[in-house]
Amino acid sequence: MVHARVAQSLRLPEELAAFLQGGRIVIFATRDASLRPHLARALAPRLEPGHRRMALCVPIRESGQCLQDLQFHPRIAITFSEPTTYRTYQLKGRVVGRRDLGAPEHEALARYTEGLTEACLAVGMPEGLVQRLWSDRFTRLDVALEQAFAQTPGAGAGDPL
Repeated sequence: MVHARVAQSLRLPEELAAFLQGGRIVIFATRDASLRPHLARALAPRLEPGHRRMALCVPIRESGQCLQDLQFHPRIAITFSEPTTYRTYQLKGRVVGRRDLGAPEHEALARYTEGLTEACLAVGMPEGLVQRLWSDRFTRLDVALEQAFAQTPGAGAGDPL
């Protein structure tokens, strides 16, 4: 899936780029033809050089409705939250491609699951529940980033970056 429409891209600062690629809870949202929202988990976010595009590993089975939505509406919102502090950011953009995972994504997925498992266990999530977060089949979404927002609860939540 490739969408020809080109939108203005966003370049993320280094500090935010580092945060987004750490062990964070990542949720993405799409909409269907009736504009009803759907959401699913994403894992192992990886920024491309220049920080204007991001690759997400998406579990196929658990993201079925979102993946269907993207065939008609390529817009996506992605939320990143640190489970130990609730520090949260949201990115918006367009999915510009979908493909099978390659070696870099498999490596990123292994690092990501290890880091997020540690963070979840640190806040008291039972190990059995943490293990249920992981899937066995993924696809890669390529996202052209357009907007970024602070979403940490409190003053400034919702402010553009």
